[in-house]
Amino acid sequence: MKKTIYLIVLLFITSTLLADWDQGDGHKMHFPQFPDPTGYDVNCTTDIIGDDWQCTEDGWICDIHIWISWQEDIIGSIQNITATVYNNIPVGPEGYSIPDMPLWSQMFTPSPINPPDPGEFWIRDEIYNGLQGWYDPDPMNPIIFNPDHTQYFQVNMICDYVSSTCFWQTAGEIYWLVIEIEALNGNVKISIVLDDAETTFDMRMDELILDAAIAKGLDAPYSCQGGVCSSCLAKVIEGTAVMERNTILDDDEIEEGLILTCQAHPTTSSIKINYDDV
Repeated sequence: MKKTIYLIVLLFITSTLLADWDQGDGHKMHFPQFPDPTGYDVNCTTDIIGDDWQCTEDGWICDIHIWISWQEDIIGSIQNITATVYNNIPVGPEGYSIPDMPLWSQMFTPSPINPPDPGEFWIRDEIYNGLQGWYDPDPMNPIIFNPDHTQYFQVNMICDYVSSTCFWQTAGEIYWLVIEIEALNGNVKISIVLDDAETTFDMRMDELILDAAIAKGLDAPYSCQGGVCSSCLAKVIEGTAVMERNTILDDDEIEEGLILTCQAHPTTSSIKINYDDV
């Protein structure tokens, strides 16, 4: 699956089950490592990225919280996040501490609701802002852009809190948390069938389908643009989309692929929708 340039800032672990995390909430590490709103974010889709922490109290790791951003603020879609805990080698070959052996790992998939279910992640609705740079640490061709973007987001991962699938951390021990993210970039190829004609063009993943259709010059139907009528109704034939708001469609209709295009944006790198077949 295609990966996009996806950026991660410093990470933080807690052992109390939380969805969103705010400064002052509980944790069991030496100190929460907050993002620098004027610092550099690092590409973690072509490589993994990690940091160490010292545990301050025995307990299960129930949830993990990180902050992320997108290159040039072009928001894409995260397919999954893999978090792996390693033990620590205090002095590696170059004199620095490094991860040693993996002790625990879990893949998290997107959640449609907050709080997420065990094994899922949720991107907090709140947007944080700061003029940040971007760094790709490719050893053959490192790339730096500054400034690059202004938005960053909190991602909350809920571990399987059945004890056999969570990781037990021991007070005083130093561990590494390594993150790997698989994501799609912010561009989508969309095909729209309207009045027996098919039009294909590119749009942004964070753009609403109706807005993209109108910008392309299509005479797409709509009325309220607030998700409370069904004038903009269409059916997803290929790919997937998610609606920001829906007060009309029931679960069976959504399962059939029906969407309110004024509230829907794509979540796959290509999508085909049909206004005629509804």
